[in-house]
Amino acid sequence: MDGPAPDGPGFLGRIAGARRRPILPARLLSRAELAVAVRWVARHYAHPTGHHAVRAPVYAAKLALRASVGTARLTGGTLRWVHDAEGEPVRLAAVRREDAAIEISLARKICVHDRLLPAAVRRRCLLSPRSRESRGHGMRPPGCSGSPRGTRTEHRSSRTPPDAHAHRGLRGPRLMNDTTYKVTVWKISTYKGKRGTTYTTRWAVDGTEHRRTFATFAQADAFRAELVGAIRRGEAFSLATGLPVSHRSGAAAVSWYDFAVRFVDAKWSRSSANNRKNVAKAFMTVTVALLRSEPRNFRPVTVRTALREWAFNRNRRDSAPPDVAAVLRWVERNTLTMAAWEDPAKVEEVMEAIATKLDGTPVAASTVKRNRRVLNVALEYAVKRGVLKANPLPKGKGTSPRTSTAVDKRSLLNPAQAAALLGWVRSRPRGGPRLHAFFATLYYAGLRPEEAVALRVRDAHLPPTGWGELLVHTATPEVGRRWTDSGQVHDTRHLKGRAQGDTRPVPCHPSLAAILREHIADEGLRVGDRLFNGEKGGVLAGSVFRRAWEKARKEVLAEDLYASPLGKRVYDLRHTCLTTWLNNGVPPAQVAEWAGNSVAVLLATYARCISGQTEDLQRRIEAAQDISGLTPGR
Repeated sequence: MDGPAPDGPGFLGRIAGARRRPILPARLLSRAELAVAVRWVARHYAHPTGHHAVRAPVYAAKLALRASVGTARLTGGTLRWVHDAEGEPVRLAAVRREDAAIEISLARKICVHDRLLPAAVRRRCLLSPRSRESRGHGMRPPGCSGSPRGTRTEHRSSRTPPDAHAHRGLRGPRLMNDTTYKVTVWKISTYKGKRGTTYTTRWAVDGTEHRRTFATFAQADAFRAELVGAIRRGEAFSLATGLPVSHRSGAAAVSWYDFAVRFVDAKWSRSSANNRKNVAKAFMTVTVALLRSEPRNFRPVTVRTALREWAFNRNRRDSAPPDVAAVLRWVERNTLTMAAWEDPAKVEEVMEAIATKLDGTPVAASTVKRNRRVLNVALEYAVKRGVLKANPLPKGKGTSPRTSTAVDKRSLLNPAQAAALLGWVRSRPRGGPRLHAFFATLYYAGLRPEEAVALRVRDAHLPPTGWGELLVHTATPEVGRRWTDSGQVHDTRHLKGRAQGDTRPVPCHPSLAAILREHIADEGLRVGDRLFNGEKGGVLAGSVFRRAWEKARKEVLAEDLYASPLGKRVYDLRHTCLTTWLNNGVPPAQVAEWAGNSVAVLLATYARCISGQTEDLQRRIEAAQDISGLTPGR
C-alpha cells in the first residue's frame, strides 16, 4: 500500500527558495545610521564617566582606607596560619595533659608552615613575642632541624655568677601557666554562733572554691569588692592562692625548679661534696612532690635520677644527654611555682613526701631531719631574696621526728672480739697486713675512717718504744667523682668541727706504734707517702675496707653475734676506742679533744656506754645518805 503523496516543495526546493540574511546589518552599511548610533553610545557613556570622574577623590580615599584594612587582615591571617593560632588552645591543653602525640602533631604542622615561608618572613615570626610564647609550649618533633622556639637550651659557664639571672636552668625564662580568668564570686555568707557572728567571702577559681572569714561585714564586703574589681579590670587569678595576681607575692613569678637550681648554684662553691649530694637528694624528693601531674611519658625512676644526678649538679647539668634534657624540660614546664609554699596543705604534703619511701614505709628519722634541714636553709634563702615573705616550714615541738645520737652499747667490741677480727684480717692473702694496720688505727686511736685514709707517713711520730702520736689535719671522705670539683672519688676537706688548717694530735698506743712501724717497713713507704694506700697505689677505697670487715665478721663471729649490731660498721671501732677511754677514767674534755668532738656531743653520744664505775658510785652514795646510826631508838 503506497503512502500519501508529498505535500509542498521538497528539500532541495526549500533550500533553493530560502531567504539569506545579510552578513552586516543595514545600519552599518549606511553612514547616516552609523553616525547616529555612535553619537548615541557616546552620549550614553559620557554621562556616567563624568559622574564617576567628579567622585574620584572620594573613591580614592575609600580605596586607601579599605586597602590598609585588607592588608592588615591578610597579614594577620598569615601570621595566625604561621603560628597555628587555632591549634594553640589544643596544644596548651595537650601540654597540661602531657599528651605527647598531639604536641608532636601540632609542632610538626608549625614546622611545615615554616618551610613554606621565605627566610625573611620566618625571622620576623621568630622575633614575634606571641610566637616565642606560643612555641614555648610545644615540642619539636623528629625531623625538624634546630631547636624548638622558646625552648632553646642555654649553655652557661659554671663561672657565671648565680645571682646574675633570676631564673636559671637548662632553658631561659618561661611562661608560667598558674593563672586563670575563670572566677566566680558569691554573696557573703553569715554565720551566727554562740561565740559571735562571722562573715565569709566565698569565690571559686577555675572550679576550686576558696573562702576567707572576717569578724565584720564591712571587712568581708571590702575584700569581696577587691575580688570583683579585679575581675572587672580583667586581672588574672592565681591557681595556687586563689587571689588576683596583684595580691600575690613574688613567689608566683618563680617556679620551684628554677629556684632550686639557682640555690644549688649559689651554694655550690661553698659546700662540701657530701653536702652537695644531700641537697640533691632532698631537692629531688621535694621537686617530685611539687609537680603539677605525675609523669606519663617517662618512668618515675627516670625523672628522679635526672633530678638527682643532673639537674641539681652544677658540674653536670649543661652536659646532660638528650633524653635527660627532655625529662628536665618536662619537669621545668610542669613544676609548681614558689607560691605553692604559701598553701599550708601543699606544705604538709611535701613534708609527708620527704618522710616516706617509694614503697610507703617511713624514712629513717635521721634522713627526715637532714632533708628538713636542707629545705629550711633553702626557704630561708628564698625569704632573704624576697621570693617568699616568711619561711613556711612548721616550727615548734613535735614538728621534727626524734632521733637518738647515742651509740648502741651492743655495737661495741670487747678486746677478745677485736683481737679475733683484726687477726683474721691480717691473715688475708690479699692486702691483709695493710687493712690490719688501718683497722688497728681506728681501734687504738679512735680516728674516723676518712681521717685515717688521709694520714701521711710524716704525720705519724712512732718512737722505738712507748707511746707515739698521730697528727690529724685532713679528711678525705668518699663521695663520688660526680660531686667533687676535682673529679676524684674522694673529697679533700678540713677536720670536722674545726677551722681551716687546724690540726688535732691523737695519742698512739704502743701496740699501734709497733703495728705502724712494721707496716711502713713492709710497704717501703717514704715520708711523703700515704700511710694507707689502695691496691693500685691510690686512696684506700671505702668499698674495699668495708667488704673486708664484713667478711671478717661473718667468718669470726658466731651466727647470733653476726646478726646482732656487734661491730656491724667499721665506724664501731672508733666508738669502741672512745668508750674505752671514758670507762678507764680519762676526763671527757681530754677525750673530746683527742676525738675531735665537743664535750656535749661526746657525753650525749657515749653516756649510755660508760660502765665499770657503778659500784664505786654506789658506795659513795650509800655512805653519803646513810642515816641508820642517827635514827632515835635504834
